[in-house]
Amino acid sequence: MNTIKDYRGVTLIEMLVTLLILSIGLLGVAALQSRGQQFNFASYVRTQSTMLGNEMMEQILANVAFAKNDVLLNGTAVGNGYVVNSSNIPTINVDYCDDNTCTNTELRDYDLFRWYQQLAANLPSGTGEISAERTPEPPLGDTQDQVRYTISITWTLRESEREDDSVETKTITWVIQI
Repeated sequence: MNTIKDYRGVTLIEMLVTLLILSIGLLGVAALQSRGQQFNFASYVRTQSTMLGNEMMEQILANVAFAKNDVLLNGTAVGNGYVVNSSNIPTINVDYCDDNTCTNTELRDYDLFRWYQQLAANLPSGTGEISAERTPEPPLGDTQDQVRYTISITWTLRESEREDDSVETKTITWVIQI
């Protein structure tokens, strides 16, 4: 005569195996969440740098006559046109050009001062540099000399973003010709 055994519960071993499988799955989800946040921050920083680079190009174009003529007349040294580096940041009252009429030089100083403030506030160890050069030959059909501005923004990468131990910063560069 065959008897059918009636199992009325789960053994302790089955429960522990289920708990182990569930724990591994939850750890995987937590790791994915962590990596997602790291990628999100890297994307945020890259977006901020892009916005700040575009903003500086717009500022140069808004003051284009000064940006071009000052470089053509006085050269490409730091302090001419919008040429600047992190050791030569102009200082000006932050609200000065919002409330007062500014000269072209004051507007340049105001734009650069605000730009450096935003770089420091929005990017980890963010800094920037703007250089200019006379283009060797004007474009076809244009008889006026041209100026090429190069805007570079650099920031420090988090350790999780680094490709190897030697890469600690990221630089994005824009070029605008006026």
